[in-house]
Amino acid sequence: MQTPVLSKQVGKPYSEQTPPTDDVMESVTRDNRRVTWCKGHSSYQEISEVLDRLKPLNPLLGEGGFGRVYKVVCGVPHHQQQSFAVKEDLTPEKPCFLINEMKLLSRARHPNIVAFYGGARIEEPQSTRILMVMEHCDISLHEKILRCARKGLRLFGMRTRMGYLKGVCSGLEFLFRKTGHCHSDVKSANVMIHKDGTAKIIDLGLARDEHTIKSRKIGIVCQHMAPEYHYQSPHKVTSSVDIWGIGNIACDLVTGHILPKWQQQVVAMAPPTAGTKQSKKTIQKSITDVRQSPASPDPKFKNKDMRSAAVCMEKLVRPCLRLNPDKRPQNIPAIITLIDEVIDQSET
Repeated sequence: MQTPVLSKQVGKPYSEQTPPTDDVMESVTRDNRRVTWCKGHSSYQEISEVLDRLKPLNPLLGEGGFGRVYKVVCGVPHHQQQSFAVKEDLTPEKPCFLINEMKLLSRARHPNIVAFYGGARIEEPQSTRILMVMEHCDISLHEKILRCARKGLRLFGMRTRMGYLKGVCSGLEFLFRKTGHCHSDVKSANVMIHKDGTAKIIDLGLARDEHTIKSRKIGIVCQHMAPEYHYQSPHKVTSSVDIWGIGNIACDLVTGHILPKWQQQVVAMAPPTAGTKQSKKTIQKSITDVRQSPASPDPKFKNKDMRSAAVCMEKLVRPCLRLNPDKRPQNIPAIITLIDEVIDQSET
């Protein structure tokens, strides 16, 4: 990531400040306010205009444990308008997640990874805000599946579903090859569908370099997280955790069903037993049970798609969701090959 530059004109609106230069870094405080700019894929002027338009009444697109995402529209009304997503860190005193995400997104430019336009850290006497500007996408894959399930609608054909999954795999493979990082939080809620139909990966705050030794205390078991997250502490971060997530997304797509939150978080772990054989068996049983409901393809499939969905369950979903990480597919290109086979099956 390029070196952040501190703006001198911190008392002015962002769009009225002089663009910083890449070879200058100054720590200047004026009017008890300091702004640190992080360069992304867009110009300083474009990012400053977006941040000037960020108001408390902007539509809230989503909220998680570490941040909120707002929609900001720039341009002349009804003419050449462009929408952006602005993510605000809710834990500015420990900004590692959003800073980590900006660093990775600035290096990972790929059609299946959400575009990062730039960011800013705004420090004032009473508060600190960290903002990240990204491209805006219409809906998450998670919400798209839920809406169709609620309305009893057919989601889409098998070819389209596998196209989304292949896009996710392509983005993850590029992220790993370009940065050496695993996403570590792969799930349908972290996949956005752009208006042109492209699947885009978001939320890289938990991404870690492969083989990083990670100590993680888990109070609940989440089905989208690999089992080794729960009963191995500390453990090495490897691509197998992303392959487990790919299996979960594939299961969501093939079944047309999203598990409710109470089923996604299926068992409480008492800290004294974490990592013991008994807790490992409990976790394995809980995760196995929850992934078997439902265990059949979407009943709304047509005959041809039903056959390819059965192939996907057998060759892709079940291998990716094996409890032993060593028995899952060993790399993402191998999964892409399997997806191509399923797509070919749906066309014959």
